[in-house]
Amino acid sequence: MKFLTSLQQHLGFTHNEVKVVLFLSVTFLAGLGIRWYDEAAHKKNPPAFDYSRADSEFTARSNSLASVVPTPAADSSPSPHHKPELKAGGIDLNTATSAQLVQLPGVGPSYAERIIAYRKEHGHFKSVDELANVKGIGSKRLEQIRPFVTVERMQEAGGKKQER
Repeated sequence: MKFLTSLQQHLGFTHNEVKVVLFLSVTFLAGLGIRWYDEAAHKKNPPAFDYSRADSEFTARSNSLASVVPTPAADSSPSPHHKPELKAGGIDLNTATSAQLVQLPGVGPSYAERIIAYRKEHGHFKSVDELANVKGIGSKRLEQIRPFVTVERMQEAGGKKQER
C-alpha cells in the first residue's frame, strides 16, 4: 500500500486514478503473457489445414454445375433488354407504332410515347431533324436514331418522297 501512496504523491494522481493505471497495467501485462504463451504453443504444434482437398472439391462441383446450368451465350432466348437488329431507314416516323419506335437505340417506352404525342400534336414529321424538338431527344440521341428512321411525306403531285 505504501507503493500506492508514494505513487499517488509523486505523480499527483488521485486514489481512483492510481487504481485505473494499475488495472490497465495488469491487463496489458496479462495480454502480453497470453500472446507469448499462444505463440509458443503454435510453434510446437502449428495448426495444419490442408486446403487442397477443399479446393479440388470446389472445382469438381463448379464443373458439374457448368454442365447443368446453361451459360448466357448458349441461351438462345433474347433478353428483355436486347433490341433486334434494324435495317437502315426501316422505320417511318410518321407511321411508326410505339413497339416499332422502342426498337430504336436509346428509345424506350417513354420516349416512344413522346414521339407519338409530338406527332399527334404537331402533325407529321417533315424531317428527321424534327425529332430534336421531342423532349429528351438531344443531338447525341438523334445521331443514334438517325440511320434507322425516315420521314415519308406526300408530294403535291401525289407521289411519295422519302427523306432521311
